[in-house]
Parts: sequence; C-alpha cells; structure tokens
Amino acid sequence: MPTNRDLNRSYTKFQIFDLEKYGEDERGYLLSLYSQDGTFAEFVEDRISVSNFNVLRGLHGDAYTDKLFFLLEGKCYFFATPYDRRHPQYGQKFFYKLDSNYPQAIYVPRGFINGHATITKCTLLYKWSRAYAGPEGQVTVDPHDPELGIDWYKDLEKIPYIMSKRDQNGKPFSKIVYSF
Repeated sequence: MPTNRDLNRSYTKFQIFDLEKYGEDERGYLLSLYSQDGTFAEFVEDRISVSNFNVLRGLHGDAYTDKLFFLLEGKCYFFATPYDRRHPQYGQKFFYKLDSNYPQAIYVPRGFINGHATITKCTLLYKWSRAYAGPEGQVTVDPHDPELGIDWYKDLEKIPYIMSKRDQNGKPFSKIVYSF
C-alpha cells in the first residue's frame, strides 16, 4: 500500500495511503499529508465535514474535481467507485472502514462517486479539492442503490441513517452519465 511519501505524484486511479507517524511519544505524533513540491500543491479548496453519529453523506460525484480525504476524528465507512465507464477501474468498488487512530489518506479522482457513513459520535472528515466545487458536472447517486450493493451497516444495528434531501433523492447508478 502506498505511503504519504507517494502523495506527491499525480494519480488517475483511486488510491488509499497509509500515513506514517513521525516523532510519536507520550504527547502524540506528527503526520505529513502532502508537500507543495508535488502535484498536490494544485489543491484550491478545502472543507471539513463535521457529522454526528449515524449520518450518511453521498454518494456524490464530480466530473472536474480530484479530491484527497483525511479522517481527522472518529470512524466512518467510506465508499468510492468510478461512474465514468471509460475509466480503467470502472466496475471496481472501494469500501473501507476508516479510523482516525490509524491515519490514512484517500485520493478520489474525477469521474468517481464517493460517500461516507459515520459510526462514531463525532466524525471530522477533511477534504481537499483540485477545483472549486460547483453544480456543473456534479451527480448524486442513491447510496442504497442495489446495483452498488453497499453494506453501510456492516456490524451495526440497522437504524436509518440521517441523510440530506439531496442524498435521499439520488439517482440510480445506472442512470448517471459521465459528461467530461
């Protein structure tokens, strides 16, 4: 699995990176996510998703924006898959249980949909984008679409997730057309 030393490369595929802890002692540790010396200096926007327990965000896709995610606090399930049928990873589904105690960064290229479901009281997910988010080129997919077969509950009690109206009205995956 790639490490944070690989984060300065340009990627066209989904990647998950194990982040190395530096100077770990009784005070904690340091993490390095990226350096301005590499491709990721092109990030132009960052956002933090602050979510309560049992929140499902997504599935959202963007034809123009590559994204880098890092879980600052809590635990969540994270899902991504390409919706661009020409992408070399089309048909592959990436589903991970993220835990802020085990630092990882996730690179999601344009033409993918992604979402996350929180499984702790407070979850903070940091996102960098290589382009400003806007309505053009964005898609919203039903996170419960049977075609995707995502088990958002895994080892949890099956209580309905809290979702936005936008996410509740997501389209079936088969109806999404990549337009880039």
